[in-house]
Amino acid sequence: MRYFQMWHWNSYPYSDEVLSEPLRRRIQTLKDAGFVVGGKGPDVLGIRRDWFLLGQRIHCFYPSRCPDWPVRLFRRSKAGYETGAIIHEAVTGYATTSPIEEPILHYACDSLDQMYAKVNRYTTLLAEEMRRKGLQGQAWRTTLLPWMLWVKFYLFRGGWKDGRLGLIHGRYVRDVVWQKYAKLELDTPLSQGQARESACAAEAISKDKEE
Repeated sequence: MRYFQMWHWNSYPYSDEVLSEPLRRRIQTLKDAGFVVGGKGPDVLGIRRDWFLLGQRIHCFYPSRCPDWPVRLFRRSKAGYETGAIIHEAVTGYATTSPIEEPILHYACDSLDQMYAKVNRYTTLLAEEMRRKGLQGQAWRTTLLPWMLWVKFYLFRGGWKDGRLGLIHGRYVRDVVWQKYAKLELDTPLSQGQARESACAAEAISKDKEE
């Protein structure tokens, strides 16, 4: 996760996210205006995020809707980071938000090799997060749920619109769901150090494309 400060605001795009040129211009305009939107100063700004898989813009990527509107800019005096999360820290504590239409571009995976490296790393961390919340593995979550979510994302979230890539993503959905619940049920819990190490390794997979 990259992180930088602007005036009294923080921004934290993920390592596999790129600001589009329209978004760069929009942020500069907001900065010049003191981050006032529609006469008001929101606590956070939710930025439209367009998703790409293997270089192609896609209609869904598990577990998100595409596009989605994550908080990527927030006022330091009004919001802060969630504590305790192993992966994907969230911004919390804010009361007001405003959307930005100019997109941030999320390049989820550039190759199948990178995709499945992420599957292995992230499902280990997801299983550990569920374990720490007191969740337990159940047989139906490793047998029925992977296929239920395959149907959800392929048919109802628009995966079918992406052609062959939609089928590849459908298998990815199935594999992620199966692995995280199988690991929840069968793997040994991670220590704090092991969890941090796995999180750093998962982040490094995304950073590989930037080097």
